Parts: sequence; C-alpha cells; structure tokens
Amino acid sequence: MDKVLNEFQVILVKISPSLENYQRNVKTLKIETSDFKGARINNAASYNERENKIYLRDLFASESLYHELFHVASTKVEDNNVYSSISLNNYNVGLNEGITQFLTEKYFKKNEGIITYPYETIIAHLLYKIMDKELITSYFKADIKSFFINLSKYLKIEEIEDLINSLDFIHHNNYQNEREVKQEIEVISLILAKAYKAKGLLLTDFISDLDCTFKINEVEYDFLPNIEEVKNEYRKSNCR
Repeated sequence: MDKVLNEFQVILVKISPSLENYQRNVKTLKIETSDFKGARINNAASYNERENKIYLRDLFASESLYHELFHVASTKVEDNNVYSSISLNNYNVGLNEGITQFLTEKYFKKNEGIITYPYETIIAHLLYKIMDKELITSYFKADIKSFFINLSKYLKIEEIEDLINSLDFIHHNNYQNEREVKQEIEVISLILAKAYKAKGLLLTDFISDLDCTFKINEVEYDFLPNIEEVKNEYRKSNCR
C-alpha cells in the first residue's frame, strides 16, 4: 500500500498543476475493504468524497487504487457540494470517470483483461486532444466552471451541455437500453467532431481515433456509428 501511494505521489507532482486538493484530502484519507453488497454495479473500488474514504474489493489491486487516488487528488467538498474534478454532485460524472481512467491508464500500467469505463475513457482522450493542459488543470483544481469556459472555445454552451447529458445518461444507466445508448453515442460523436473541426484537427484523425468498438453487457457498440453524418458536418464548412 505504501509503495502504491509513493508511486502515485511521484507522478502527481509531475503532472498536476495543483496539489492543494490532494494534500488536504490525503491527511485524513482512509482505505478499507468492501464486498460492495447491494451496489448498483460490480465495483472493484470506489471513493466516498464526503467520508474521504476509499473502498477496495482487493487491497492489492493497485490499478483500482491509482484510479481512486486520482479522485482523491481532484476532489473538494464546499458548502455541502461535492466538486470532483469537472463534476458537481451527480452532474458530469461520466466525464469525471472517463478522465480519471484516462489518467490511470496513461501514467500507470493497465492490467490486461480489465475494462473500466471504456466509452467514457475514449471520450476523455478526445477531449484531452482538444483541450490539452486546460483539461488537466480544471480536473485537478476541481473547477467545473473553467472546464466550461475552456471548452466553449470550440463548442457552444448548449453543445457542451448535450455532451455531458448524453454521456451521463450512458454512465448512470450502466449502458442499459441498447437503442438509447446508441442514440446518445451518435449525439456525442457529432458534437466532438465539431470540436475537432474548431480546434483545426483533421477529420481523418477524428475517424481514426474512433475507429474501434467496445462490448458491454454482451452488446457491441461502435465508437463512431454515424461516420457519414460526421463527414457531412466537415464538408458544410469546407473544413479539411
């Protein structure tokens, strides 16, 4: 456990623009085991922000602990509100989990066979390509306002809200209802295509980044189900 905590802190110092949340939370952080009986999903781990406590099914599952430690480093509770990276209470949780897993996989070796938030993570990766350090800064400062401001350079506020709501629907419903999930994925891909375009990124890069599938609950989904619509959006504005 101490080894994992030390490894995490070494990486955190290198990548985080702000250590304030981590330094405050780690002082009273508790780590316990749990069998997660009655949980909505088959959790491997979770972080309770109000208790400032990490629950692990397996204390030796280092990847799960790294993921939860990123939550610890990006969370603050103020005026009875939980600001966890770019989420507020139960809003924008999908992107919060996606960015957290993206960072876990980027900086710590991913164990083969473990699939955690597959769709949320790839969407976080695309947002990182668009926003770069601005996304990371908002994440570690637990600043949802700056996230909106920085992303609004590439999308309208209502498009950002649609992106968040669609991803939250998928996340909160645990990928249930195949038809509705596919509809929300189509909404998200069109919105992110617009952001790629506004950033000046190539259409071919966007298609390449999403040229894969993922499987949840025995259902296979395309990351980019509406490729022709995406191409049309680019052609409308003579984008490259």
